[in-house]
Amino acid sequence: MKLRIIAGELKGRSIDVPRKFSAHPMGERIRSALFNSLAGGMQDASVLDAFGGSGACGLEALSRGASNVLILEKDRSVFRYLNKNIKGLNLDEDERIHISKAPTLNYLKTEKNLSFDIIICDPPYELAEKMKAEDDNQLFKTLNILATKLNKNGVLILSWPEKTDLPNISNLKLNKEKTYAGARLAWYV
Repeated sequence: MKLRIIAGELKGRSIDVPRKFSAHPMGERIRSALFNSLAGGMQDASVLDAFGGSGACGLEALSRGASNVLILEKDRSVFRYLNKNIKGLNLDEDERIHISKAPTLNYLKTEKNLSFDIIICDPPYELAEKMKAEDDNQLFKTLNILATKLNKNGVLILSWPEKTDLPNISNLKLNKEKTYAGARLAWYV
């Protein structure tokens, strides 16, 4: 399966997504809505693509002018596709993009001095559907540590199952939300 970069310097280029993808790749319509909502805010932004999957969101951010992008993906087989996509776009030597095969929570606990203008968080929907606002829940902990990595005027954009209540994220407020064919995007500031 192929996904297309929608706009910017990589516009029209394709990336691969595994046929038996363990997550849900963000479709073109939803990615378009997400990035159009940011308008000029992408230029020179520092971006984190948490739960990066194939890298579609992080690569779209880079294509649209982000100054640096970090993509985190813990699944070994999906990470291979991400690495293949980076190489296929001739970005393996590009210092603006970094990838890591690490769980988001572990990486952010280890790398304490990171901060981002834009955080895109697209966790597996089965984790989101099971999430409860409890301290021992990994996804809940991850969302709350993500909030600590957001710059003062930054935005965290969460992709979430349409029929599942949006989480409260510490120190952030829900600014807006929109629904797209079974998925919901939520902007936290």
